[in-house]
Amino acid sequence: MQERLESESLVILAGFSKHESSFLIHDYFEKKLEELNIKIPERREAALIYAEGLIEDILTEKPEVIEGIYEIKNNAFNSFDFYVESKRYCFDSIGFEKVYGLFEDYYDVEDYRSNWSKTKKTKMKNQINSELLSELKT
Repeated sequence: MQERLESESLVILAGFSKHESSFLIHDYFEKKLEELNIKIPERREAALIYAEGLIEDILTEKPEVIEGIYEIKNNAFNSFDFYVESKRYCFDSIGFEKVYGLFEDYYDVEDYRSNWSKTKKTKMKNQINSELLSELKT
């Protein structure tokens, strides 16, 4: 065990088997968090923290922009009902409405622009990709 982390509740927690009562494990886990003065954020805040981390990853080009925004939308933002907070546009309460709109546009290019050439679709997707990166930087 690392320094300053050892405690009775951690020793007990580490000694539990996988068959132990989940309520008992949760109780000791909560005690250890309290000992360490760690507060688990509420669902909304946790979703935003997760999204911020994903944005940092996207800006370092890992993952690619569209894959990263997909993960933000489907994993981070779907864990809290941000739609209820929306005033005019989807995700406008958290300043993500333009990114979300561009993300939807990206897929619309492929899905609904069947009369466009492959070159035109690629050019449009690249432009949207650039706009998404610019928006994420702000």
